[in-house]
This record gives sequence, C-alpha cells and structure tokens, in this order.
Amino acid sequence: MTSQDQLPVLLHLDLASEPISGRIETADQSSEFVGWLGLAAALERALRQDGVPKRGNRSDTGASRRQ
Repeated sequence: MTSQDQLPVLLHLDLASEPISGRIETADQSSEFVGWLGLAAALERALRQDGVPKRGNRSDTGASRRQ
C-alpha cells in the first residue's frame, strides 16, 4: 500500500453518549455523526470529499459470509 492509497482519518468519540456519536476529521473536512449508520455515512462522505474512488459494491465487511 502506498501513501496515495491511504487516507488519514481522525475519529473523535463521545464515550458518554448512547447511541455512539462523535466526529470524523480528514485534512480537508470535519463531519459529525450519531449512531452506527451515521458513522458509516460520515466515513463515506470523508472518502468522497477526499477524492478516493469507490471500489465497487463490496458487501464483505470482514464478517463471516453466508454460503
């Protein structure tokens, strides 16, 4: 992996909140989120704003797959 393949992301979490909430920062932007879906959406926004190309519709999230 080269440095061009990497996107530095800083994740700030509010440990006292329920559901999970916080902020994601890249060099160019900051995005607040609430909930797990909000975190996923904030990560997607960070990737799009930084010009990182989408790598297709990957349904593999590292969890075991049904066969």
